[in-house]
Amino acid sequence: MFASRKVILTPQAQTSSQAVALVQSLWQKLGADVLCMSVQKHDEVLAATSHLPHLLAFAIVDVLEKQESSEDIFRYAAGGFADFSRLASSDAKMWADIFIANAQPTESVLDDYINSLLAYKKALARKDHHYLMDSFAKAKSVRDNFIGKHFSPMTNIEKNTDNQAALQTQFQVEAGGVIKGDIRVPGDKSISHRSVIFGSIAKGTTHIKGFLEGEDALNTIKAFRELGVTIDGPRAGELSIVGVGKHGLKAP
Repeated sequence: MFASRKVILTPQAQTSSQAVALVQSLWQKLGADVLCMSVQKHDEVLAATSHLPHLLAFAIVDVLEKQESSEDIFRYAAGGFADFSRLASSDAKMWADIFIANAQPTESVLDDYINSLLAYKKALARKDHHYLMDSFAKAKSVRDNFIGKHFSPMTNIEKNTDNQAALQTQFQVEAGGVIKGDIRVPGDKSISHRSVIFGSIAKGTTHIKGFLEGEDALNTIKAFRELGVTIDGPRAGELSIVGVGKHGLKAP
């Protein structure tokens, strides 16, 4: 049930790093892809990716049901309508509770959606074929990239990496002491990589500012997440790492 499904953890500042590691380990053993973010960011993300689609599904069914020829509309509705309206079969009370509990972020993203619909309405009134085609093409490209990145089969590179799993390299680093407090170092890409490495194998939570969000640095974050490290961010060059200690990394 949970294989390759996303599970979001929202630890607070006072949350025990050991507790976070334990909960993360539980979900990973069930096959889930564990992510970490703040409560506020969680509410914003879910409002856009889950709450808004449910709200739209409820709304479209409600609109069509109120049409004079609603019976004919539903009779001749194609598979696309069935797919889009599937979310409207969700539990009504549960979703009413969810929308009330997360009203502000949902209202904010709904405003953006309404503005987009108004722009489409104006384009239809103008019979602006270029605007519609350009907007649809952009949406298609974004959606195709999303599917290709998050739902595509394993790439050849990933397959080759799996085939080389037998080639193992071991590194041993001896502890040189304990560091607590704020440390300021020159910011560059190599430091960004090392900050993730050191934060991951440290014990406790490391907060990093000035992180350079290059593709290779983001891949370093992804790698340590696969090794069982809870990492929140990066957002605007900041991230938090719940270190698992020298011996806490898990096989991906």
